[in-house]
Amino acid sequence: KAVALDKNSWMSNYYLAISYCQMGALPIAEASLRAAMRIDEKDFQATRMLALLKATATDDKFRDPKIATSLAEKATSTAAGKSWQCLAALAACYAASGDFAKAIQATEQALTIVDQGNVDRLLNHLNLYKADKPLRIDWKTHDVWSESKL
Repeated sequence: KAVALDKNSWMSNYYLAISYCQMGALPIAEASLRAAMRIDEKDFQATRMLALLKATATDDKFRDPKIATSLAEKATSTAAGKSWQCLAALAACYAASGDFAKAIQATEQALTIVDQGNVDRLLNHLNLYKADKPLRIDWKTHDVWSESKL
């Protein structure tokens, strides 16, 4: 309803996308994230979230590491490398592309700026990448809100 009331609201589109992720409706979530990206081109959160979806989805048809990496690089650049979440998304994208050395490097960089509450999550990701395994997320069962915090 919020988007129906204000289609030009970045926040409404962003949080609608998060809700669609929880339902497993990733193509619709992507459309909402792209709408948020159009509304605020300087925002990096919607771009980062879409990169993460495109890199980690369990659905092979939805997953697109090349697009994901491009989005994550843009988000990380927009955030000036100061967002651990962007760096973590970039790492997931590199891993999805099979570049585990870059995934490890980006995760290690994220670990230098992450808050204590998320260190274990990044260490788990780091262990995957060191084992040459990409991060896969079932967005229906995953705590989407932990990924979407602004």
